[in-house]
Amino acid sequence: MSNDQVLTIERTFKASPEALFDAWTDPEILSQWWGPEDVSIPVLDLDVKEGGAWTTTMFSDQMGNKIVSGIYKTIERPNRLVFTWGWTGEDGSRGHETEIEVLFEKSGDGTKMTMHQQKFCDATDRDNHYMGWVSSFNCLEEALA
Repeated sequence: MSNDQVLTIERTFKASPEALFDAWTDPEILSQWWGPEDVSIPVLDLDVKEGGAWTTTMFSDQMGNKIVSGIYKTIERPNRLVFTWGWTGEDGSRGHETEIEVLFEKSGDGTKMTMHQQKFCDATDRDNHYMGWVSSFNCLEEALA
């Protein structure tokens, strides 16, 4: 983590760059891992093209339904994916928007994935996202196994 507004996570997976990229863009695969470990995805809508919108609803007994959405900005399979990220508030308004860049780089018999998310409002928001992403990537590892 560089500063209060930037989150960077690197992780290596035992999968090809193509398989890992598809895990981010194929609704059937994404629904298996998206969200922290205690979360299900009752609603998932992906229009995977540059300028296309995406929306997911994450559900857990603890938090109820939480909606997050964005726009795909760059799609360069299997190397790079860039999209926006914003939570929808209880009143239906869209909250602060961040941008996520995910890079996929062949590494030995797997792929090194580097995710950058920026610009957060503050360190607390960044740290909450860090915990959620780490848990999500545990789910991603299971989905790819």
